[in-house]
Amino acid sequence: MDLDEKKVRDNLDNLFKEVREYRSCDKFKEILDFVKKFRNIAPYNAMLLNIQKPGSKYVATAEEWRRDFGRTVKVGARPLVTLFPFGPVRIVFELNDTEGAEFPAAMLNPFHTENKTVKESKFTNFLRNIKFDGVHYGETDYGTESAGFITHSSSHGEQTVDTSLSTYYLQTLYEIRVNANLPVTSKFATVVHELGHLYCGHQGAPFRTWWPARILSDTAVKEFEAECVCWLTCERMGIENPSAEYLSCYLSENNEIPDISIEAVMHAATLVEKRISGSGTDKTRKEITRRVTKPHLKPMLNKLTG
Repeated sequence: MDLDEKKVRDNLDNLFKEVREYRSCDKFKEILDFVKKFRNIAPYNAMLLNIQKPGSKYVATAEEWRRDFGRTVKVGARPLVTLFPFGPVRIVFELNDTEGAEFPAAMLNPFHTENKTVKESKFTNFLRNIKFDGVHYGETDYGTESAGFITHSSSHGEQTVDTSLSTYYLQTLYEIRVNANLPVTSKFATVVHELGHLYCGHQGAPFRTWWPARILSDTAVKEFEAECVCWLTCERMGIENPSAEYLSCYLSENNEIPDISIEAVMHAATLVEKRISGSGTDKTRKEITRRVTKPHLKPMLNKLTG
């Protein structure tokens, strides 16, 4: 995270702390529903859009509007700012600030099947990708009341990830244990919840560039943050959401949310989605990674680089 991006994130969290309206349960639910709707945009950037222009329907850059939709940005349109890797910002415009060809209505309702299940292959790829954060996944025969937990690894052994070109050896920093008796979709959601704890900084941070270290003493705050990460991820994927009942009950029975970091929640949800998709420039954590080129490829690579 570069200095400019860090300043943006710090300022946003200060905004949420100082503007009391954002602490209300009703307002917070609006933010979650807004971020859920923008499934084509990272959760953190969707939150930025909500702050700048609540009620937005669809956003794209001027070039994307012209190229993909045959629309142009209106004179005097209000630009919206989102963060962009190496940008540090990306300028987008909302649908109502453009004109031209008719916008496809289906784009306003992302195509997916609600309450769908997670395929075994998708879960396997997810578990493969979290190894790059030093996370080891394991299952245990727990009772029905126990879903899983995350803890620091005591072994600090290595895990491997094989690609067509290389084998990656990754140091184990954390352990996620999940109830072996759960169906795949529930296991998936449990891992997301535990990664919510990790990426929100509840376990600290092995390196300051990975995510902020936020060692909190208030268990209620930590659980609320992790539940929000799980809710956002599952809702944006359209899968069965174990956090829905928890959040629904809390938001309906209380006037204000706990003293959480909304910025941390959105950033954590973005990291989780990167690991699910396998995208993101931070996939390979060099601090814990040993990369070995496969032997049969070495002569060819030496010739190419020679």
